[in-house]
Amino acid sequence: MSNTAAVKKGDQPNFKRIISEVLDKHKCCDCGICQSVCFLAGAGVIKYERPAYRVYDDEKCARCGFCQAACPVTSYDTSDSDYRIFRGFIGNHMSIRSFKSKVPGVAERAQDGGAVTSMLLYMIENNVVDAVMVTRFLKGWEPSSFLTNKREDIIAAAGSKYATNPVFNAITSLKDLPPAEVAKYGVKKIDDLRIAVVGLPCQISGLTKVQNLGIFPSNLIKVKVGLFCFKNYNWMRFQEFLTKKLKIKLDEISKMSILGDMTIKLTSGKVITVKSKDYDTLVNEGCAWCKDLTGHDADVSCGNIGSNEGGTTVVARTKKGLDIVDRARVAGYMEDVGVVNMDEITKQARMKLDRAKTE
Repeated sequence: MSNTAAVKKGDQPNFKRIISEVLDKHKCCDCGICQSVCFLAGAGVIKYERPAYRVYDDEKCARCGFCQAACPVTSYDTSDSDYRIFRGFIGNHMSIRSFKSKVPGVAERAQDGGAVTSMLLYMIENNVVDAVMVTRFLKGWEPSSFLTNKREDIIAAAGSKYATNPVFNAITSLKDLPPAEVAKYGVKKIDDLRIAVVGLPCQISGLTKVQNLGIFPSNLIKVKVGLFCFKNYNWMRFQEFLTKKLKIKLDEISKMSILGDMTIKLTSGKVITVKSKDYDTLVNEGCAWCKDLTGHDADVSCGNIGSNEGGTTVVARTKKGLDIVDRARVAGYMEDVGVVNMDEITKQARMKLDRAKTE
């Protein structure tokens, strides 16, 4: 898709279309893909501000249309990579099993079975990819994405982050990485870099659109790991809820899980339980449009639905994804702990579909 081809007289694609079609209709999922492709296309006119707000310079806009085409919420036709479209409750798959990590130190940090972390470690340590894009907590439990090839970083990033996060900010600087930084990943030039990305269904959908467009950094993305997601939470409201409503100091939280009720474990050992009706207002508005529970566009998708406690449901969707799952198991990074409850996955996926908004 060239800049020339994208410009149509009287209907030039630009960020105003995103504002009217996405932001003004409260459909933004806060993935950050619009800012990333704009920067990487050379314009860099879109800037990100909390919460899920984009500021742009219309005078500098090149009208390339990449922001509109890459956004997971727009109807730009790139096959069926649109997370608002119903494509079956589970999506295409080659295998669905339950796994748990065998890597020391992962189980203590993982949300469930630690399969995602185990597969990432396998890929880094067995030359499948050179770097992985994961999300960690900054001070105050704010999620932030980053690239790494370090074992300790990958393990430290384990666990769910229940808040919106412009994950693709981690790749906006790739084009301008100095040679010394590129060399840290074991490659000579940026185009040789192989990346595995972990993301929610909406984020993986946007990334798939970028791949279908064939624009940078699609040539670097070798593996897509999707995470099951029923809904996500606006970080600003989430933070205020924890600190002002529940009177919790963020540095006192040791672990958090949301499975119907919200369960918060503090460093003191105290456990706080919050009913879903008391925190539903924190949900990011864009989540209301999503029909994809299990990350249909990923190579392999993971979540806790359908597995027993301590296990991760792993859905291998592509030959590449199945190969990674099998090799990580054979190499001893994780173990198969049995079949999953398919009825439960279908039940939860149907529930998400029934709640999804339509045009």
